[in-house]
Amino acid sequence: MEKIKLFSEDGLNLVGNYSSSKGSAKGALLLHMYQRSKEDWKDFAEMIAQRGYKVLAMDLRGHGESDGDIQKIFSQDLNLIILKDVELAMDFLKKDGAQSIFIIGASIGANAALIYGAKHNVAGIALLSPGLDYHGANIEVPMKNYSRPIFLAASEDDSYSTETVKKIYDFSSVPKDKKVLILYKNAGHGTQMFGKENPDLSEKLTEWLESIN
Repeated sequence: MEKIKLFSEDGLNLVGNYSSSKGSAKGALLLHMYQRSKEDWKDFAEMIAQRGYKVLAMDLRGHGESDGDIQKIFSQDLNLIILKDVELAMDFLKKDGAQSIFIIGASIGANAALIYGAKHNVAGIALLSPGLDYHGANIEVPMKNYSRPIFLAASEDDSYSTETVKKIYDFSSVPKDKKVLILYKNAGHGTQMFGKENPDLSEKLTEWLESIN
C-alpha cells in the first residue's frame, strides 16, 4: 500500500492508502466509520489487493489524515460533502484503469456507499452496519432506488444496524439473486465485525466480490 493525496474542489487534501494492482480492471473503494480512519481497513485491503483489486481506503474529510473540520462537516449538507469525496476517489480509481469498481463502507461509510451507488453506475456495494439515518445521511430513498448487487452485514447486538440491513434487503430494488445478508450474534459494529465470528466476514465479503467478477 502506498499513501496518496487527492485534492478536493473546495481545497482540501484527502489522504488514502492505495494498492494499484497494475494491469487489473477491478477496483474497490473502502469507506470508514464516523470518527475512524482508513487504517481500520488495513488487513482487509491487503487481502483483496492480493486478489488483484486496485484498492483505495481513504480518509473522508475531517477524519484521519485528511483536511477538514469534522464538526463543520456534520452541521452542513453531509450528503453533498460525502458525494464529493466519493466521486473524487472513484475518479482516481477510473483514471488508474479500474473499470469494475465496488464500494465497501462501514457505518456512515456504508450510508455513503449506498447514497452514491443509487445515483451512479457501480459494480456493487457492500454495507457493513449501515443505519437508516446517521448524522443526516439518510438512506430510505436511496435504498429503494439502488438495483445493483449488494452485500449486507450486521450483528444482532447492534439492533439499529440489524433493523436497517433487513429493511434494505426487503425494500431495495435489488433482485433476490443479487443480494446477500449476513447476520452475526455478538460481533459489534462496522469493521469491528472482522475476525469476530464464523464464517469470518472478510472471507464472506471476498467470496461475494469474486462471485460478482
